Amino acid sequence: MATAFKLGDDSLRRGGASLDLGIGFDIYWLSRHEMERCFTEAGFEVVFWADRPADPDEVQPQGYLVARAIVSA
Repeated sequence: MATAFKLGDDSLRRGGASLDLGIGFDIYWLSRHEMERCFTEAGFEVVFWADRPADPDEVQPQGYLVARAIVSA
């Protein structure tokens, strides 16, 4: 499995207000530690991790994670 995500501090944020649709939703920008914990608890082994700083037009840095399923013989 490969994923890219906004790297954060595990804090809950509310989103949607700027869309002007009258809806709100929760946003979680998870830390590297929390992402690895979630994948490990789901039965994956993290085999690659990288990040990059936020671009000038972004608020958060980006995280990248590659994991493989742990298969029991």
